[in-house]
Amino acid sequence: YEKAATVLKSHDPPVVLAKVDANDEANKDLASEYDVKGFPTLKILRNGGENVQEYKGPRDADGIVEYLKKQAGPASAEIKSVEDAGKIIDDKKVFI
Repeated sequence: YEKAATVLKSHDPPVVLAKVDANDEANKDLASEYDVKGFPTLKILRNGGENVQEYKGPRDADGIVEYLKKQAGPASAEIKSVEDAGKIIDDKKVFI
């Protein structure tokens, strides 16, 4: 997680990957607020924590970085050429 956090903080825009010890008494309220029951639990928080979703991506550093970069990026992309399409589409994805 530390490796992923180091890479993500230099992303544009920066993505913060933070660690909270939910077993620590000082963090019990936070763990309860975000329904943390098992460890490690990863959550994606947007808009100051108003929008929360479960992280369902890979657990290795490279996978975390790629997943969160996609989450932070635009919701859509304009494909202007066959080359653009080839860069975006692969056999595991569905595009409309």
